[in-house]
Parts: sequence; structure tokens; C-alpha cells
Amino acid sequence: GEFPVCELGKDLQAVTWRGLLLPMSAESKPVGKSPWPPLQELVRDIIGDINANPVDLLSSVAGTGAGERRYLEILGPQYVRTLKELQEILAERCPQEPSEVRVLEIGSFLGVLCFALRKVGFQVTAQDIPEFQSNPRLKERYRRAGIDCIAANLKRRHFPYPDAHFDLVIMCETLEHLNFNPLPVIKEINRVMKPGGLIYLTVPNQDSAGN
Repeated sequence: GEFPVCELGKDLQAVTWRGLLLPMSAESKPVGKSPWPPLQELVRDIIGDINANPVDLLSSVAGTGAGERRYLEILGPQYVRTLKELQEILAERCPQEPSEVRVLEIGSFLGVLCFALRKVGFQVTAQDIPEFQSNPRLKERYRRAGIDCIAANLKRRHFPYPDAHFDLVIMCETLEHLNFNPLPVIKEINRVMKPGGLIYLTVPNQDSAGN
């Protein structure tokens, strides 16, 4: 479902989408546009590659990829929708070419969004818990794609990045998994984002028609 319009004060602007995209400072600028490949084909190819060479983060029987295949089948349309929203937002608000834009995804899991954004040309960092990021097949997949693979436990709060480093931070269906006060995490996200940087944040809506 849609988030309600948010009042963030005169110096900030809210963009209302399925997810919530908030500029973290008042220095956002209008943007240029760059071509993206057809998103459905892009997601289909990435998912097909994962299914052909399973990472096995979700499979009870190693090497089968059964759990991942079912997960990706369900989430495929959502990946396309998320990428479409990001494409529209970045085309409107980000003046740089993709190769000049640093993106961090927190809770990257199998990396579908990371791989897609990397194929468009963005500089991408995939961050998730050590239990996932230590998987050798996933690490190798990220290495081949030119994506930085970072293991970090959000409970420890400090991210291994310098101040004002990222243009965009993505956090999809991750915030609701935190069983501790999320405000220090949000503060840390704000620290690593550039002035005028954007955070794209989604959480499940249990009251939506789809549920």
C-alpha cells in the first residue's frame, strides 16, 4: 500500500511511493536521465542466473536452490517495481551519470537489486549479516560483478564506511527485522550519506490488498 504523505519540515521534501524516499538534507538537486535496460528482462536474467547457479542461502538440501527459487519466484515482480521506482526517482533527482553514483543496499540478501543496479552502471555496495555475506558462492558472484560485499551486524551500529560516502541507500524489507531501537541505525545511515543523499526505505504493509 501507499505510505501517507509525510510532513518533514520546510527544508526537506517527501516523495510518496510504495516505499518512502527521503532526502536527508536540503541540498538535493534536480537531475539528468540515463537509459536503463528493460527492467523485466533485467530481473529475469539475474534471477535465471541465480537459479542456474544457486547460492543456497535458503535451501535445506545444498546445491538444489529450491528455497531460493521459490523466494525469487514470489519476489520477482516486487524487484521490477522497486527498480522502476528507483529509475524514476534517480532520473528526477540525481544529476550524475550512474558510474558517478555510489549506492549502498542494506539487507541485500541474494543481491538481485545490487546486480541490477550494477548492470546499469552504478557503483554498488551490498551489505548484509555475516552469515549471508560469508557464503563463498555469493562472495564470488559479487566479485565477478564488481560489487563490494560487506558483512555487518546492524546491532553493532557502526558502518565500515567514511562520512558522506553514498548518494543513495536502499533498505527494503529490512527495518522490520530489527529487534532493537532502529534510531542509531538511521543515524549511521545519515552519517555515511552525502549531503542531499537519498534513502529508499520499504517495509511490509500487512493491511494491503495483496496480504
